[in-house]
Amino acid sequence: MLKKLLKIFILLCFFILAPILAIVGGGLLSFLQNIWSELPALAHESMAPALRIKITDRNNKELRSIRVQTARYALVSIDEIPDYVKNAFIAIEDVRFHQHIGIDLKRIAGALLIDIKKGRLAHGASTITQQLVRNIYLSHEKTFTRKIKEIILSLKMEYEFTKFEILEMYLNTVFFGGSNYGIESASKDYFGKSASDLSILEAASLAAVLKAPNAYSPKYHPKKNKKRRQIVLRKLFEHGYISSIDYEKYKDADLVLKAKKNKKLDHISLELAPYYVNEVIKRSKKIFDKKTWKQGGLVIKTTLDSKLQKIAKEVFLNAKIIKENPILNNKRIDGSLVIRDNASGEVLAMVGGRDYTSSKFNRAVQSKRQAGSSFKPFVYATAFEMGISSNIIINDEPISYKVSASEKNWTPENYGGRYHGPTLLRTALEHSYNIVAIKLLDKIKPINLIKTVKLMGIKSHMSPVLSLALGVKEVSTLEMSSAYSVFANDGIYTPPIFISKISDRLNNEVYRSKAIEVESISANSAFKTLDMLKSVVDRGSGRRAKVKGVEIAGKTGTSQDYIDTWFVAVTPIISIAVHFGYNDRQSLGKKSSSAIVAAPVVGALIKRLKAEIPKYVEGSFNDLFPSDMVKQMICKKSGLLALKSCPYKVNEVFNKDKLPKASCPVHSSLINNFLIE
Repeated sequence: MLKKLLKIFILLCFFILAPILAIVGGGLLSFLQNIWSELPALAHESMAPALRIKITDRNNKELRSIRVQTARYALVSIDEIPDYVKNAFIAIEDVRFHQHIGIDLKRIAGALLIDIKKGRLAHGASTITQQLVRNIYLSHEKTFTRKIKEIILSLKMEYEFTKFEILEMYLNTVFFGGSNYGIESASKDYFGKSASDLSILEAASLAAVLKAPNAYSPKYHPKKNKKRRQIVLRKLFEHGYISSIDYEKYKDADLVLKAKKNKKLDHISLELAPYYVNEVIKRSKKIFDKKTWKQGGLVIKTTLDSKLQKIAKEVFLNAKIIKENPILNNKRIDGSLVIRDNASGEVLAMVGGRDYTSSKFNRAVQSKRQAGSSFKPFVYATAFEMGISSNIIINDEPISYKVSASEKNWTPENYGGRYHGPTLLRTALEHSYNIVAIKLLDKIKPINLIKTVKLMGIKSHMSPVLSLALGVKEVSTLEMSSAYSVFANDGIYTPPIFISKISDRLNNEVYRSKAIEVESISANSAFKTLDMLKSVVDRGSGRRAKVKGVEIAGKTGTSQDYIDTWFVAVTPIISIAVHFGYNDRQSLGKKSSSAIVAAPVVGALIKRLKAEIPKYVEGSFNDLFPSDMVKQMICKKSGLLALKSCPYKVNEVFNKDKLPKASCPVHSSLINNFLIE
């Protein structure tokens, strides 16, 4: 009877427990399958430390080689490391290293009992193999899933690699505090020697670091390191790795660290283009995720022309305003310069400041300053885009605008307080008359100007006010050079490009820049503005930038109270923007107008380019002349068809269907009506 009851009980248990076990087992199998699918493949190559990232110019000349995460890496063969060095790490981190299969069941059982008592995962029982897996492949979060992955990968690693290979990979990748990864790097940093030359005391000191690398640093926490290395030495002795004589010799010995060297000049300060390279790094980090960047091995080819950069830097630093104002403090005069290709958008050269050592702030990109009259061409371009003819006359006269009922009227003035009566647009731009620009903006409305400049790459927020005509809005040097390039590129805006392409460690191309084209204004409006800007250099406020044999169009810009001074120019190939001003925005002084300070710098730069890199200043603006436009001689006084008797004439640009039909009435006579130029 008892046997029968036992059989029935067993059958009941089977039918009840079997489905439960099947469900649990199926769930466990599914769980393990999911974990297995997420595991990375093991490879000795992946254990190698992250490679450096190399940044080159457009001709593959190295500009900078950078360490990933500013870490120091140096590999060393396991055969070159003395036994007592290897044993120091085994003794303190994993004494059963040569016996276990990747995980130490005895240590796990002991740690588990402690964790159960504490009610959380706190006590470590990781072998060297597990630490290596965690350092290379996994995060350090304390979760059950991560621990299962760690165990599986550790078993797998022990199956695929020898103990010596595992120990070699471990010692070459483990973190030793500061910026040191691997025992060779740590040995050189702390003791000024290779890992092959470490003493027993030094080996114990490095092994002591691993408990908490920065907290037990022999450099910064020598007392804590000594207390910990005494434990390492005792374990070395207890397990027979060193003799009692060595133990007694080193247990209380003082550690001698590498002598500190005098701090050398920051090597980046000596680079050809430190501001440019920093901008490249910033942009490249947006292209890739953090993991790709940390893996290193990338070669970033930039658009920088090193020869052009050298010339630009020399010209900038030789500018009169820089040479006559030495660096004293943060109130110094500083500035920036950008050169870019009109069509492609490639940034060919960039000076972000006069001295990288004293200030890493990139004024070409990060600084926003009032553009002054260098902003006026955008008003003219917008007017042409809206159908305003290039031959209209605007009366240059004193004027006042009512701002609001509670505020005083706004009464702008021309530079020097002089007025010139009825004025042709070209003449007004040549000599930078404020009133004409303001009246023109009033005619076309500020909101339309804002729309135009945004399409030309100027993204700063702007309020629709008439003072925009005077350049009160703050812009960067990079933005100005890019916006001006539109005038010599058929009205097309191309965003600035710093990076040409990026290749990985196997020379596979992983990124290539693509030029983006934005039609910001028509080709006709662009050329009209360009032609007027050429007059600014030929006979206007930009005359000091003129270079014989080179076609240059550009505009001066001086903000209120002489705080900022600009010159922005274009040739058929490149656009150039240069800015000077005090860091704290104090006045440069009344003798520091842009025509005196900034325009000569561009002139000096173009002279150098003509002599040394002529390809950037060759060509003619006539190559950009739209087929549906013509030039017609008009009277500068009336803006109409010039007569022989007109004393001042100019060859103005018109759309073919917008040519003036009437002749000049100001200088006409019965005979002159038949003598149109």
